[in-house]
Amino acid sequence: MPLGTLSCDDKRTILDALEGPYNDDSYALYWESILSIRRLLFTVTVFIDNRIIKFVIIETLCIVSLLHHSFIKPFKHPASNQVEMLSLIFLSLLDMISGLKLGYINVGVQAGPVSGTFQVLNFVEGLFPFVILLFIIIQEIKIKAMLNLKNFS
Repeated sequence: MPLGTLSCDDKRTILDALEGPYNDDSYALYWESILSIRRLLFTVTVFIDNRIIKFVIIETLCIVSLLHHSFIKPFKHPASNQVEMLSLIFLSLLDMISGLKLGYINVGVQAGPVSGTFQVLNFVEGLFPFVILLFIIIQEIKIKAMLNLKNFS
């Protein structure tokens, strides 16, 4: 359906969905642009052959994204900002772990006394998705509890 054929109420509904979570209406377009550029830059790193350069670029993107988000705090609700910050922190930590593993691999040390360190790094790396899932479940429970409290008030 062309945008010109939508009623004013339909257009307002679409704009509310796009602008709703942000502090200010002007943040919506700005922050969505930032997110799109960030995704594009992460996608472009797929084509970099050198693992070290790729690691440095991705880690730099993670840290710049984290710092930018921590200063701007684009979302209305503090919980949304905290979830996004936590997501960026986890992304940065995962990249750091991958960088440590990459360093061991480049030096050629994967066996012997370092193999235990490698196993720990693999375990921590595999644990992250479960920690994130647990955090999301806890947030959902909090949100449902808040909604239930508001319904009883």
